[in-house]
Amino acid sequence: MPEAPAGVTAAPAVQGLAVSWSAAAGAASYKVQWKSGSQAYSADREAAVTARTMHTISGLVAGRQYTIRVLAVPAGGGTGTPSSEQAAAPTPPSHAASTTVRAWTARPDGSRYPAETLQPSSPGSAASWRTAEYNAIKPSLCPTCAVALDTINAAEGYAARTMGAPGGGGRTIAVIGQTLDADTDENTGHPDLQGAIIVNGRGIIGTHETRVAGVAAARRNGVGMHGVAYNANLVGFTAQQNFRADLGAILASVAGRPQEVGGHTADDSPMGSAHVANMSFGARTNTAGTIAGMKIAAAAGRIMVASVGNDYNSQPDHYPALAAADEGIAGHAIAVGELNATGTARSYAGPGNGSSACGAVKAYCLFAPGEFTYTTSGQYFSTTHGYAAVAGTSYAAPMVAGAAAVVWAAFPNKTGARVVERLLATASQVDAANGAYDSETGLSDIYGHGKLDLGAAM
Repeated sequence: MPEAPAGVTAAPAVQGLAVSWSAAAGAASYKVQWKSGSQAYSADREAAVTARTMHTISGLVAGRQYTIRVLAVPAGGGTGTPSSEQAAAPTPPSHAASTTVRAWTARPDGSRYPAETLQPSSPGSAASWRTAEYNAIKPSLCPTCAVALDTINAAEGYAARTMGAPGGGGRTIAVIGQTLDADTDENTGHPDLQGAIIVNGRGIIGTHETRVAGVAAARRNGVGMHGVAYNANLVGFTAQQNFRADLGAILASVAGRPQEVGGHTADDSPMGSAHVANMSFGARTNTAGTIAGMKIAAAAGRIMVASVGNDYNSQPDHYPALAAADEGIAGHAIAVGELNATGTARSYAGPGNGSSACGAVKAYCLFAPGEFTYTTSGQYFSTTHGYAAVAGTSYAAPMVAGAAAVVWAAFPNKTGARVVERLLATASQVDAANGAYDSETGLSDIYGHGKLDLGAAM
């Protein structure tokens, strides 16, 4: 018989209990059993679990005390070896959609903006996450567009009960390109990025990079819109503009191992490391340096996310996406294509204009919303709103980078490679019915693993 599962916990959730346990030697599967009061354990209060050590019991009575145990079942079946019992009670749902208290920060011109992240009062309810900010990523000028966060089931992901921090808290995303719009002596910064940028490069403020940063990590602060990882921090890296010749050196800095790579250093960038590197651009020269830097980041356990490009090719248009399957990089990098505004197919705006496909890197590739994405834009002044509806694989990539930060923060004991594996494995296939899809591998030449699903990943 296998040993009994150890470390069994049962955390209260809204009208349910999230149960987790340590793997038991000799177990082929597990049974989660629960009872209340004088009830006995029985088959109608039991769930079979395979290939994981967690399960959420749903449909329980809020406030009632339940006793839970987990049984380790050997190969071939049997009654299993039970764990010790744990007691817990599910919590009732809250009727409040979100908190209304905001912290305000004064701006130099005398106006104010929120600077603290808000949490819903009912974190276990997906509906409570669908605030005006959440839905704002579907701009009013595009009534037929899907809400991008709903396309990736973000509300369901946020509502999941996990062991770590919500919204990417404690994780850092590197945005590589130009300087992010942040509070400085010369610039009041963007309110949705206030408090998110911990280190920034030097140079001209990049509207493109500020938009990318917003998709990834704009704050959930009661105004505008919010990014996927609304609690994550940002590091802005200023790259040389000759097709990112110093990208390899920047990735070494992201890995916390600053060094010369490919004849370049990251002197014009902060020496700040990050958990996730977002690369919404193409690097067409110094390919050897780019690959070398990606290998350094992979060896350090970092996650790299790269857009596949907008030329509507059958392969990614450029590096770093083209290196996602390379030896020494595979498993730490995700190439990302762009879904259309309804989230149902890849974007297409005519020959040579739309998302390129996963192609040769399909085993490390998926798609995310990018067309008509609503995000932070440029410098924020009191006379402008500082938001824009944008399109391109540049904005699909930070959706995935943000999702990686959210999952990693929620499961802090996992490695970056396990987070990548989870995001790829839980993606939902877009074109299982057409010829680009291989039913044996579950992969598509166009969409790779399919559409990002943060709810499933969590």
